[in-house]
Amino acid sequence: MRKRGAAALAVTALWLLAGCGGTEKRAAEPVDVGPVATPSGPTTTEMPFAAFLPGDGELKEIQRAESALLHSCMAEFGFTTRITAPSDAALLADLRRGTTLPRTLEEARAYGFHNVPDAGREHAEKPGPDGTVRPDRLLVLNGPDPRPAPSGAPSTGPDRKVNGRSVPRGGCAGRTERTLAEGSPAESAEHPGNSALNTLLRLRSAAWAQGAADPAYTEMTAAWSACMKQRGFSYASFDAAAEDPAWARTAEAGPREKSAASADLGCRTKVNYLGVSEAVHLAYERRTVKDDAPVLASIKAHYDAVARNARKVP
Repeated sequence: MRKRGAAALAVTALWLLAGCGGTEKRAAEPVDVGPVATPSGPTTTEMPFAAFLPGDGELKEIQRAESALLHSCMAEFGFTTRITAPSDAALLADLRRGTTLPRTLEEARAYGFHNVPDAGREHAEKPGPDGTVRPDRLLVLNGPDPRPAPSGAPSTGPDRKVNGRSVPRGGCAGRTERTLAEGSPAESAEHPGNSALNTLLRLRSAAWAQGAADPAYTEMTAAWSACMKQRGFSYASFDAAAEDPAWARTAEAGPREKSAASADLGCRTKVNYLGVSEAVHLAYERRTVKDDAPVLASIKAHYDAVARNARKVP
């Protein structure tokens, strides 16, 4: 077993502490939000965290390498697959750039607050003619289940073999992640990519939570709530509308949910949700960049290593 070096331990400690130290103090200290624009649609403004993340070209290269490594690993066990490797590219792009609405008006009218069906890339193995996916194929893809097997059921790990070969920890997906993370500050961590991404998400979540208490944001939210009430919906916050328990009672959105989701978008536009949100997020993320510079530098080093390794994958 590889021993974790002092540098990796230090980086992990930084990441564990990210967003913890000084959070209460920061929350009590509003920042100057500055001028607020009035965009007519989703923006492409570069957010402060973009400086620590892969660019568009690097993201494409990382996605290509992820799929190539995954396909190669699956082939070692005798499986051919066209599956696209799960990627954080969309989430990283969201962290890097712009402010958008939670859904389009067409989506609100069709799906309400329910999730919009994913018409994008393939992320999972498709069932065979009998409607099932071979268990050994899933085992190779995702690795042994760390949970104890039910009584009487065959063990799924950790020393499982398929077609005479030992399944890597975390399956081919886990091996792909570790290969791309080689040489990063957290290369010996259990899930290096998730550690970096989750740390960044925690930092953004903390910054946005602080921004949500800023007068500019609370005034905008109050104006949105008043607008919604005029349209027949009583909600104090965006989350209260989207997470109304009534919506969860049906598999598909009904007429009232669709009306509420459409009203939500109309009221967000009326109160300049995009402009106010972006100004507030920019201000509080900039403070996070200043206050958590060592953590963000480690995250950048991780993604630099991932991009560097991706370029080596044929």
